Amino acid sequence: MHRNKNRNGDCHRWEKVLYKRQPFPDNHTDETLFLDQLRTNVGLVHYSFLSAFCGACVVMAHLDLVVLFLCCFELVQSNAIGPLALFWIGAVDAGVQNNVFRLWGTFSYIGHNSRVRIRIYTGDQVSRTLTTSISTDSIYASAILLFVASLVVHDYGINVPVVSLPLSANLCLAASVFLISRLQSDLMAFLLLALSLCLFCFWPRLRNALFDRWHLLPPLTLLPLSVLSTVALAQLVEPQLAFMHFLLHLSIVLFCPWLFVRMQSIKSTIHGPWDEATLRASIEEK
Repeated sequence: MHRNKNRNGDCHRWEKVLYKRQPFPDNHTDETLFLDQLRTNVGLVHYSFLSAFCGACVVMAHLDLVVLFLCCFELVQSNAIGPLALFWIGAVDAGVQNNVFRLWGTFSYIGHNSRVRIRIYTGDQVSRTLTTSISTDSIYASAILLFVASLVVHDYGINVPVVSLPLSANLCLAASVFLISRLQSDLMAFLLLALSLCLFCFWPRLRNALFDRWHLLPPLTLLPLSVLSTVALAQLVEPQLAFMHFLLHLSIVLFCPWLFVRMQSIKSTIHGPWDEATLRASIEEK
């Protein structure tokens, strides 16, 4: 604490005010009052490796669903599976989700799903021929970009400004519409678009509700999805791509949570009584 004496011998303590004349230099600052109200890491939440690991499993599970959908498209395009097999894939997926929703009694899944499927079927021929004049390479590139954008804005169960589940679902459906334009059968296009509806519109809502109730469920969900997606890539595309997909699993699920937990100790956010400077422009009418 700095004090100074005036001519009468009175001690003056330095005050953090501008409207009072003080016997100190203009650039003087009391060391005891300098940034005395500064706080760091106020309200900081420390995450454990288990919580970070489960969050990474949610991200990777959604990526595996995208990969599995692309593998289904490859099977359909190469005539490896017929309409009946694709129908049963979508029916089993929709049936499981419907039973879970009925147990909770929070969502009329089967009615809403049926109405949406009818709308898809009525406009299926238009959707399939919507982008026939565009080259196949452009269609595939656009679909991949839309799927990547959906991964960025997808709702993984965390409330952040960039998250938008409707936007993510619309991006996936738009990518699916691009892909089904390369098919020759209206029925196969309808079944593939209906499968996309179940995977990217209804499943994320059910998944977030399940993971909120059972926090250790994401790793159990990721295990079969990762095995199926890796095997599908190895059999349908390239073994090298499947190996890269496996390395991506290790990076996102293990390395990223470990790095995130380690970097929590060096985090330093500053909090104080001051306000952030904002630029304000005012135009006065003459």
